[in-house]
Amino acid sequence: MIPREETIGNRQPASETGWAGVTRCAWIIYPILAFLVCAGLRGFDILQWQEPAFQIDGEMIQAGSDSYAWLAGAKGLNQYTGDFLPNLVRWIHDISGWKVGNIGFWLPALLAPLAAVPICLLALWWGWNEAAIASGVLTGISLGFLFRTRIGFLDTDTLTLFLPLCLALLLVAWLESTLRPPWGRGRKAVHWKFFLSAVVIGLIAKVYITFYPSGEPIAFSIIACAFFPALLFGGNEKRLVLAAGLCAVFLTAQPGVNSVLFSGPLVALAVWRPAYFEKKWVGIVVLAFLACCIVLYADVPQAFWNMRWHLLRYGSPVNWGEGALKLPNVTATVNEALAINYILVSYYIDGSVVLLAMGMAGCLYLLIRRPAALVFAPLFVLGLASMKLGSRFSMYGAALSGIGLGCGLTLAMRDLKLPAAWRRVFLMLLVAGLLVHAGISMFENSPHPFLSKEVTRALLNLKNKTSRNAQLWTWWDLGHAARYYAERSAFADGTRNNSEYVLPLAFVFTTNSVSDAYEVMSFAAVRQEESEPMEDQKAHPPLYRNPFDVVFNRMETGDEKNLLRAIRTISLPAAGTFQDQYLALSWEGLAVAGAISRFGTWDLATGGSHPGTCYALMGGVIDYDLENGELRVKDRIYRIQAIELLGEQGRRRYAWPGRKDRLFVLCNEISKTVLMMDKTIYDSLMVQMLIEKPERFEPHFTLIEEGFPFARIFRLNRTLGYDQ
Repeated sequence: MIPREETIGNRQPASETGWAGVTRCAWIIYPILAFLVCAGLRGFDILQWQEPAFQIDGEMIQAGSDSYAWLAGAKGLNQYTGDFLPNLVRWIHDISGWKVGNIGFWLPALLAPLAAVPICLLALWWGWNEAAIASGVLTGISLGFLFRTRIGFLDTDTLTLFLPLCLALLLVAWLESTLRPPWGRGRKAVHWKFFLSAVVIGLIAKVYITFYPSGEPIAFSIIACAFFPALLFGGNEKRLVLAAGLCAVFLTAQPGVNSVLFSGPLVALAVWRPAYFEKKWVGIVVLAFLACCIVLYADVPQAFWNMRWHLLRYGSPVNWGEGALKLPNVTATVNEALAINYILVSYYIDGSVVLLAMGMAGCLYLLIRRPAALVFAPLFVLGLASMKLGSRFSMYGAALSGIGLGCGLTLAMRDLKLPAAWRRVFLMLLVAGLLVHAGISMFENSPHPFLSKEVTRALLNLKNKTSRNAQLWTWWDLGHAARYYAERSAFADGTRNNSEYVLPLAFVFTTNSVSDAYEVMSFAAVRQEESEPMEDQKAHPPLYRNPFDVVFNRMETGDEKNLLRAIRTISLPAAGTFQDQYLALSWEGLAVAGAISRFGTWDLATGGSHPGTCYALMGGVIDYDLENGELRVKDRIYRIQAIELLGEQGRRRYAWPGRKDRLFVLCNEISKTVLMMDKTIYDSLMVQMLIEKPERFEPHFTLIEEGFPFARIFRLNRTLGYDQ
């Protein structure tokens, strides 16, 4: 039995809830306060960014690798030039004169809290003003979302929750205005307003998809979920018009301008001949017309394929066909794409298992009472699916936190007829507790710059030592940063990181043969000059095609499955220009040396590899016994084959050959970090070129930037038959 005072459409007591509980203009205070609380929490993080090493030349070093993609775009250096985020950074820079890096550093604290606004407005739409601020804040401080949108983490995530929440909010208001009571307000549709609203909602979806193309499956899932309450609770006389309106939303959301033209005549007809829409046969014709437009214009099978592709790229095993190259799934090795357990999921979404259960119960109760809220279900599912898809998707669980704990529990307390004061106290305590929890969690998971100051300086220096057309080989997650600081093209980066980029790159880093690495990089240098840079690119440093496409195509159709041997079967011009190539090694790169060696030793015929191991030694005091070749960490003793002490005095090496375990230790005395590794990693070029005398790598490579022991950059020399 639904309490009478809660039925949508009935007038509410002014002292209790709803728009009547605030003045006509005072409602704006609620989303503003929710926004400020979420922004303030993120700004509080600056207390952890006070070290001088966290900035260079008055500019903050970013915490996220993807931040540099947008910052480089703001400087016109990559394919993202002209996109919304780079343009926003550039506009602020042009107006204020602030450094681009500092704008990008602070921008997440101003954009991400916008996600609180739609949920706050949703609570006000339902007439629950006591839940408005709480619901918005709970959305904005959900840890999965908070950790991805802290200062220093500029990325699309700052808006990719806000935009689908706006889409879902508008759909709820649009549906509930027409659904029959008690599920909606049962208003008679003014058809031109009704269809014009549908077009506007579709345009919001189009903006979301344009800003974040990977969000297309999310947007279309939200729209699809709206069909269920429309058909079940629309009533016999309104089902047709609701279905037609949702078709108009879906059609308008399709890529391209032409999709809007299909809905335009519909709005015009509703304005000029509103009486037509009172006839059932007209509703059938309109619905049939829009359905035909969707079939003819919208590529629905492609949309389903895109959804499937986006789901399978996270964590799913590669399904190799018979005789195909057994390429690795690079995405599955990214930390944010790794599956997490339900304890961690509950921590990221609501802070604890108990609160997650309460939030889910609140969502279920809300869906029973407000079925139009089903449009938020795709976001709920994505948040919970982070157990399989990886921690990144837990950010979508913020919707579950705000709607479940904020709106759902408020509705339950109202139905239990708890006094308004009790409800407010409960929500205030809940928000206060989760704010404290979020603040503590931020300090327990302290951020740090993605690059050390020394590596950043090396990249900045490279700008004055290389030609404009040069290309830098560094591990792919450093590619965007390399382009931003050095203002030179990177062979691979966070966008170009599929197997055809990663395998040649990893081979160069993992091999212990200088000549083999030279051969791979030389092939790229000659092939890139042969094919010319990519056409129609926005960036002024060239963005080259992958020169190894011909190699992988030949391996796909032939019997040879070894990268190096396949390269040797391809004839190159005897003479010609040689595009400048540079190889960058860094101490930070060794943190992922194990993953690099996995790809560097990948067997394309069997789909296996024999990676090395490398890990940082933790646990407080580490004792060295340089006489007996032993290293003690806590109560454990390691018998090591060699130890390298790297510091301001240079390199000091101590060796004890013949040890069975073949363990090697690198100690960076400046940063006070210690790495232990096996022989595969120790002998690889990513280690040896970082610590050995540079002369050892002549005549293939010449050192041009020395940043021992943090960074070194080598130039690929024009020798061994590749001269002009």
